[in-house]
Amino acid sequence: MPGAERLPAVVLLMIGCATAQHVQGVRPKCPDARLREAAIGGDAVTGVVILRKKPLQSAIVRFYDSSGKTAWIGATDSKGEFKTSQLLSGKFRVEISRWGSTTVELSPQLDQEFAPQVPAWRVFFEDNACVSWAMTLN
Repeated sequence: MPGAERLPAVVLLMIGCATAQHVQGVRPKCPDARLREAAIGGDAVTGVVILRKKPLQSAIVRFYDSSGKTAWIGATDSKGEFKTSQLLSGKFRVEISRWGSTTVELSPQLDQEFAPQVPAWRVFFEDNACVSWAMTLN
């Protein structure tokens, strides 16, 4: 039967395309709705990006302000960490290559609750597009 030997190749090609889309960043939302975005104090973001339970090295990190303008661009280091420069308060769309995107809100008013101590905030961008944060007092 002419052409019958081509059918397996077509099926393999379709499977390969679906796998490539997942690898290129089409990821599900965090299963816990409370961990889909973060609100922290301060005027900069110190972050750690984790993918498949390992630090995501050399990932491009972009922060966009509420008008869509680029507010900061940088990259993660060998530990998956990055630190932005000083940013204005407000909500930012954060896009991280090979990880996905989320929203982080900077609200310096949150720091006032701890005066005279100064909180240090850290955001964790984790597997399944989940975002959490930690705060320590200096």
